[in-house]
Amino acid sequence: MNPVNLTLAAVAALAAAGATKRRGSGNLKTPPPGYHVSSYWAVSDTVLEDRLEYWEPSDDEPPDREDRLYHVTTAADRVLAQGLKSRNQLQRQRGAERSYGLGGGGWANEAPHLVSAAIDLTTAERIYRAIRVAVKAARREMKPHQVAIECFQWVGFPDDFSEAENFYFDEEVAPGRTKWDEVIGGVVAVLTGNDDHMEQALADDYPNTTGGWVRWIQEHAAEIDAEWDSTFQNPYGLIYSLEQEFGALAQSLPEYYGVCETVVGFTESWQNMAKTDLDQVKILALAAKAKAVEVVPRECEARFRPQDLIVLGTVNPRRQR
Repeated sequence: MNPVNLTLAAVAALAAAGATKRRGSGNLKTPPPGYHVSSYWAVSDTVLEDRLEYWEPSDDEPPDREDRLYHVTTAADRVLAQGLKSRNQLQRQRGAERSYGLGGGGWANEAPHLVSAAIDLTTAERIYRAIRVAVKAARREMKPHQVAIECFQWVGFPDDFSEAENFYFDEEVAPGRTKWDEVIGGVVAVLTGNDDHMEQALADDYPNTTGGWVRWIQEHAAEIDAEWDSTFQNPYGLIYSLEQEFGALAQSLPEYYGVCETVVGFTESWQNMAKTDLDQVKILALAAKAKAVEVVPRECEARFRPQDLIVLGTVNPRRQR
């Protein structure tokens, strides 16, 4: 995944629809004529349409709640009152009007004149939960090992990286060592600050599932907390460092292999993250009057002109299983 650049008043989202009260949603406005909530409609004729349920405006039934356009914001009240703004527009704000957060685009400041939307609810929920953890981490309201567990779960490492493991498994970079060994060693070194783990990865039986890593982290909680909760380290930095490892792994894969990459890509400073009002972090349901200007296949992200989107209301995340 090409990590998204933080400018916290917005980030990926996937739309919602209907004026009906749905379980887990607020009271969503009805889209005006000519606007559509379907992410399939918004990205049709691009590679992303292959992973969405077919839908056309002539269909009798509205699109499934999962396959709609959403946006995650850290300034919900302002966006509900003023509408969505691009990163360029946000950067012109000053003082109380300035907000921090995730802004579509990636480290290279891509598409600063557009607004990013997630093309499914699952992606929007992942970003929503990740932002909340990042803010709590920056404020030191969570122990580093707890932050690490949350990061492994939203990224899905290594469960959602099976193709990457297969890709690396046979590629030997030194006698008896594969690139996958180096990935595991690098992840453990980030968690503990102990570079010796890079060598130990060859001998130790590290977990091969996300659940296994959660247990490993719990068993090594004291070591991880000592490394990341100090005068020189903020727990938010652990998220950034882990996602660097996971993101580099994802970037090695083919441009599009049928699933959304799960790395959020935080780049904002911990000082700015700590300023975020958690009550303002919301998933917004969107409707579009024009199709996406461009798409980012790795991120399952669609980008729109701000004037082509309207906000229908907020959507509560579903309970995690």
